[in-house]
Amino acid sequence: MKDFALLNLAQTLYGQPHAITLDKLRQIVAAFERRRAGLALSAEEQISFEDARENNEIIRASVVGAKLRTAGGMTVQQVGKVAILPMQGTITQRASFFTSFSGGCSAEQFAMAHEELVNDGSVKAIVWDVDSPGGSVAGVPETASKLLAMKGQKKTVAVSNTTMASAAYWLASNADEIVATPSSLTGSIGVLAVHEDYSQQNAAAGVAVNYIHAGKYKVEGNPDQPLTDDGRAALQQTVDDYYNLFVKGVAKARGVTENKVRSGYGEGRAITADRAVEAGLADRVGTLESVLKKLGAYEGSAPAGAILLPGGLSAKARLLLAEVTD
Repeated sequence: MKDFALLNLAQTLYGQPHAITLDKLRQIVAAFERRRAGLALSAEEQISFEDARENNEIIRASVVGAKLRTAGGMTVQQVGKVAILPMQGTITQRASFFTSFSGGCSAEQFAMAHEELVNDGSVKAIVWDVDSPGGSVAGVPETASKLLAMKGQKKTVAVSNTTMASAAYWLASNADEIVATPSSLTGSIGVLAVHEDYSQQNAAAGVAVNYIHAGKYKVEGNPDQPLTDDGRAALQQTVDDYYNLFVKGVAKARGVTENKVRSGYGEGRAITADRAVEAGLADRVGTLESVLKKLGAYEGSAPAGAILLPGGLSAKARLLLAEVTD
C-alpha cells in the first residue's frame, strides 16, 4: 500500500472520535499498525481488500422464503411485504478503510435505502437486521435525524442480531421498536478517541520530526509529540460534545429524558437481552423470525418479479450471488 494511503487511513482511525466498542477499536488499531509496519497479518486479516469488498456485496438469503432485491444501492432481503435491511459491520459515513478492511455499513447509504423502502408500495414494514459494534461518529447524528424524520411513516423494527452497539444503537434507536435476540448484546452508549504517540520510537530511531505551522493549536495532537494537557482537554471536550449529541439523539428517539439515557441504558455497557429490556435499551426479547411472523411477512405470496441484482458488482460477486439465488 502506498504511503499516502496509509496516511489517509491513519487520519480515519486516529483523527476523529468513534462511537464503537473498545474491543473492536483495539482490534482495528492492532491490525492497522501491523499492516503499516509491514508485519504479517493473521490468517483472518489476510483477506484482501478486493475479496472483502466482494464479500460485503453479497447478502445470502438467510431467511426462509426471502428474495433478494436492492434499495438505495444496498442488497436487502424481502419476505412477502416485509423488507429486511442489514446494518452490519463497522459503521462509517461513507465507504472507507473500515468498510474495506473489516466489512461495514455506510450510514448515509443506509438512510437512502430505508427511505426508498418507506416509499415502496410493495413494502408494508421494514426490519433492520443489526449486527454492528458501531463505528465513526462522522455522519451518524445527521443520519439519525433523517431516520427519525421518517419514523412512523412505515412500521420499522430494529433487531439486535446479535450486536447493536454504540453508533449502531444510535441509529437503531430511531426505529419504532427495538427487539433483542436472546444471545444479543445491546447498548454501549459512549464515545472514545485514540491518540498515537511515536515520540519515543522516533527518538530511539534517531528521527526528529518538525512541524512548521501557523495557528497555536494547528498541530495539536500530532503523533510525533506527547499529548499535552491542553491537547488532552481539547480531545476530551470533543468526545464529550459527541457524547452529548449521542445522548440527546437517543433520548429524543426513544421518548425518554436525557438523564434516563445517561444514568440508565447500560451506562456505556453493552448488555444482554433481558437486561437490555429492563434498562430500556430494547422493548422486548425475540428472534428475527418471530419479528417477521408478527409483522405478517409470511401471509400471502411473495411479490412477483425477478430478483434484482445490484449494479456494479464484480464478476466474481455476480457468480456467487447467482449460486445462492438459483
